[in-house]
Amino acid sequence: KSCASTIRVLRPQWFLLENVDLEGDDSEGNLQSIIRVLEAAEYLVQTFRLVASDFGLPQRRVRIYLVGFCKQRHPDISFQRM
Repeated sequence: KSCASTIRVLRPQWFLLENVDLEGDDSEGNLQSIIRVLEAAEYLVQTFRLVASDFGLPQRRVRIYLVGFCKQRHPDISFQRM
């Protein structure tokens, strides 16, 4: 949540967050909590789950990426066009 709070305070035009997809008691709840904070700060947020081995890397670790754009600065951006 500290990353989301920092983004909310600094107000970058866009951000990219990356982390290991932790499987556990509340990992999905933590992710949703972060997304809610960012969306409340007027960011359009999209999540991606990628497995390194799908790209030829010798790892099975799943990584989570969150990409976000500030709606006020980039109102025309839509993830459907990306």
